Amino acid sequence: MNLLKILVLEDDENDFELLKIFLETNLHRKLLIEWVMNKDGFVTALSEFKPDLIISDYNLNNFTGFDALEIVKSTDPYLPIIMVTGALSEETAADCIIRGAWDYVVKGRLHRLNSAIENALKLRGEKLRLRKTQEELNIVKDSSGVQVKLLYDALARMPNAIVITDNSGIIQFVNNRFSEMTGYAAEEVIGKRNNILKSGKHDDSFYMEMWDTLLAGKEWKGEIINKKKNGELFWEEESIASITDDNNEVVYFVSLGQDITEKKLASQELLRAKERAEESDRLKSSFLTTMSHELRTPLNAVIGFSNLIDENMPKEEILELSKLINESGNNLLEIIESIFEISMLQSKETKIDSQEISILDVFSRIKVALETEIRVHNKRNLQIVYSPFPNSTGLRFTTDKKRLLQLLSQFISNAVKFTEKGKIEYGYTLDETGIRFFVKDTGIGISQEKLDKVFDVFRQIDDSHTRKQSGLGLGLAICKEIAKILGGVIQVDTAVNEGTTFSFIIPGNFMTSISNPAVEKKSNELEVDLTDKLVLIAEDDQMNFVVLQKLMKKMNPTIIWAKDGSEAVKFVEENPNFDLILMDVKMPEMDGMTATQIIKDKYPNIPIIMQTAHSLEQERNACYAAGCDGFITKPIRIPELVEALIKLKLV
Repeated sequence: MNLLKILVLEDDENDFELLKIFLETNLHRKLLIEWVMNKDGFVTALSEFKPDLIISDYNLNNFTGFDALEIVKSTDPYLPIIMVTGALSEETAADCIIRGAWDYVVKGRLHRLNSAIENALKLRGEKLRLRKTQEELNIVKDSSGVQVKLLYDALARMPNAIVITDNSGIIQFVNNRFSEMTGYAAEEVIGKRNNILKSGKHDDSFYMEMWDTLLAGKEWKGEIINKKKNGELFWEEESIASITDDNNEVVYFVSLGQDITEKKLASQELLRAKERAEESDRLKSSFLTTMSHELRTPLNAVIGFSNLIDENMPKEEILELSKLINESGNNLLEIIESIFEISMLQSKETKIDSQEISILDVFSRIKVALETEIRVHNKRNLQIVYSPFPNSTGLRFTTDKKRLLQLLSQFISNAVKFTEKGKIEYGYTLDETGIRFFVKDTGIGISQEKLDKVFDVFRQIDDSHTRKQSGLGLGLAICKEIAKILGGVIQVDTAVNEGTTFSFIIPGNFMTSISNPAVEKKSNELEVDLTDKLVLIAEDDQMNFVVLQKLMKKMNPTIIWAKDGSEAVKFVEENPNFDLILMDVKMPEMDGMTATQIIKDKYPNIPIIMQTAHSLEQERNACYAAGCDGFITKPIRIPELVEALIKLKLV
């Protein structure tokens, strides 16, 4: 077994000892390991120790792995050097490969070192064989009267692709490796011009420079993209030499080639990884800046306006400020919910709640959303056009109503936000593919280079500090995920400064139609009367109890307050005639789920609606598993509460 001499450049003794133990344990070779700690020792060892392989740390005192790379490249370019470091970023890894490292290994993943060494030694052997072949060809070139055919057998078995052409580029000879690499048999290419491999990826100047070099009797070296017989492109590292006769006239060209496609792809991937890392850092910084701004803006309004209210302020001003505080609070809640929403959608935690709904109800709600956006953004100058499909007002279909409205509302919001003049048209069409909902505007449009990114998380058309529109860049990302779970497709038709049309197609295999449809009354239009109803509110936070009490004041129920789960159980056992229980989930002494299980075991007919600040799907499932009949999230809104009461047939 041949002796393998390894030079280790490492300034930490403990790291060297660990590395040495690993090498002696895992490399099934006879080893001689030399350790150096600095530049002087490294240079001396190169000339005296004469290593077969170098393993270098990246960071050393007053000396880096890059410095070692430069020294090795200038002294022996065929000597493999592998970088081993404690922490290696994608950017550093890319730089290592570009500057000449044969591989790199992170110290925490030393199991890769064994294969890295074996691959480096194998590649070194191939490079040395290529150099030897080149030297032999140079001997042929310089030896008057020696014919190339004397080396035929040797050339045929070379591990590198060899092509010999005459001085006009007609192929005279190819070896076995050429056929393996290109897919062409010798008889298919001999007698043809060498441009049979031309890929079309290099311009004319590239080939002109090559021919000028060769016809001048000089050697040409470089990397070239060639094309195989099956049309596949590959990278080849080529060295082409001119063979001259006694009169110094060029008579043959001999090319030695090596397929370096994998190496090039690895290098390109490292560079792309570097670019992705840089883009990720930029997006992270942009997101944090945007997040800070978007959260602080409504918080500033809530805190600022609430500080202005005092006992001497007129009632009208208090009501106006309360309205502004409410709007700002809703804006803040919308931001937080968007972040939770995209997390749940991407984690596949969201389940579809399919139900039969009417097209009339969908667009009556979308109309309200559009009117709200127009008012909020003060865009009353815009022309609004509703375009339903003719004679289809009785259409009913099955889908998740909440998710569909969420998606269409986002399209509406974007249309209003990015349109300063002109019109917004919305509606739907029907054909054999299904129902196509659309929102069309005459706004700023989207450039083609940004079109494929607008559905990415935290992406915006304009993410600069001077952008006119607010937002986190989550709206369309959420739409993309909703479209997936609804089984539909989002389409975008856009042109810069001309406008954008967002459309969403729901497949039509579950559509039904009825005549004279009943108009569905919205939950927020219903007058709820709970007179003579006994309601238990289990809530440990007094402020939250007061909010619920105020929200239900117009419903006129009799309300009893339980401050935790155990007290709620006690009240029900003392009086099992409650018509409704609103149960908080997180409470001291006894939580809401436990209390619900106890109550439902004894009194299964008492309806219980769970209320929680958590909106994750797993918590919702846990609440229903505990036995609740309904689920609403905080902050509680009247329409959601009314819808829950409707489902329980309490309204």
